[in-house]
Amino acid sequence: MALEPTRRHLNGLGKEWANNIPTTKFLWTIDFQGRSGAPISKGLASSVKQVLQDYEGNRWSFLDGLFDERSDAELGFLYAQAVSLPQEQMTVGTLPVGRSGGIVAGYYGDRRTDYGSENKLDVTFLEQNKDVVDLFIRPWLVAVSYHGLIEDDETDLKCNIVVNLHSKNPDGRGFKDVPFGDMVNKRKTYLFEDCVPITVEADQLSMNGDTSQSDITRTCSFAFSKYSTYDVDTAAGGRQSRELIGDFNTDIFRPIA
Repeated sequence: MALEPTRRHLNGLGKEWANNIPTTKFLWTIDFQGRSGAPISKGLASSVKQVLQDYEGNRWSFLDGLFDERSDAELGFLYAQAVSLPQEQMTVGTLPVGRSGGIVAGYYGDRRTDYGSENKLDVTFLEQNKDVVDLFIRPWLVAVSYHGLIEDDETDLKCNIVVNLHSKNPDGRGFKDVPFGDMVNKRKTYLFEDCVPITVEADQLSMNGDTSQSDITRTCSFAFSKYSTYDVDTAAGGRQSRELIGDFNTDIFRPIA
């Protein structure tokens, strides 16, 4: 009986879309784009080809159109199988006061976890015959190692990565004509800026005839300079999201506090 008020309150909250539990966490998309919003093949790919040519000649096979050929305007890159998002952590230290008797040492906040090898974005790709990992990302990593991360005005080897998490349609008149799975149903979005690959998982070959999922997936790690999380403004109603992917229209997104 004592739980009845709590149950009624939770039922009331559950009728609002913002308070629903996301039952479709498997619905997510990822998009790779140039830092200006242009396709990967327009700027970044040509920079990778130039750096490889300068330092390695024709040693690496690099197919500059792989990302764009396998990307959809609304669904992003189609062969990504899993994403491991970075954790957020702040270091806290303590500072005792000398000869203070039983007073407990005070604490202070230090910097957040560094981005890079310790706090990175991991993306698992499904292998194809023309493999995006070995024919694009691996030579891209080699080019970054030669060129570095500081001078990027003329030779831009960085990209932005957008991860969208989707949900079921909100109720209400403004959403009655929106089909399930439409991009307007993003419940939150992660934007990672100035991304470069830093790790390409080693492949393992075997004569074993049984092929499992681990045999045809490869994980790559990306470092980034900064990231942000965006909330979808449900007041936008049935507005289409194809306008959101390129420039992050601020009328639709607002940063989560």
